[in-house]
Amino acid sequence: MFINGLLTPNLPHVEKAMDLATKRQAKITENLANVNIPGYKRGDVDMFAVELNRQTAATGNLARLPKPRMGGKKNEELDTLIRFDGNNVDLEREVEAMVSTKLRYKTLTFIAQDEFTKKRLVMR
Repeated sequence: MFINGLLTPNLPHVEKAMDLATKRQAKITENLANVNIPGYKRGDVDMFAVELNRQTAATGNLARLPKPRMGGKKNEELDTLIRFDGNNVDLEREVEAMVSTKLRYKTLTFIAQDEFTKKRLVMR
């Protein structure tokens, strides 16, 4: 176990960031599925934790990561977009968030692949 942490110290951070990106993508998909449901309030995953993962992976600092918040807190900017039926899902914003999260996940995948490549080189 110590060897794994020594050879790939950033991998646990990348793994957590990928998990958060997956959870955010699921929440965005749920928002899109409910775009026409009266009274539905959009939810999101706190991406601060994803950014913290990226920073700690870049610096190598081991930080305790906050748990992602799902759904409970409203974005003040989105509160103004509530429609007459009480739904506050904005289709364009959700698609933009989905694309952004997909690109973030793809980047994290490349980082993970790089960590495994380094591990293979050291083992040789």
